[in-house]
Amino acid sequence: TYTLEDLAAPAGEDPKAVIEVHREGDVATVVGGGVPERHRGHGYGPRLARQVTTAVRAEGCRIARMADPGTEQGRGMLRGLGYSRLPDGTWEI
Repeated sequence: TYTLEDLAAPAGEDPKAVIEVHREGDVATVVGGGVPERHRGHGYGPRLARQVTTAVRAEGCRIARMADPGTEQGRGMLRGLGYSRLPDGTWEI
């Protein structure tokens, strides 16, 4: 699980965004996550998604995959990160 937090706050007290990733071999799959309502609209979700994508690639994953986010804003974020939509509706980079 990856968490974006304010470094000035105690760890785990007020996460800005959270993304849970499961790894199987060289494939990382995002299985959950979100941004608390009070922190939405500040770019925390895309920021953490970029960091997680970079981290799993650096850890040796050749594929990062996630489910369709369900919104055009979410799809735009994935496109901006370099993800492509697959025929089954999932996204992969």
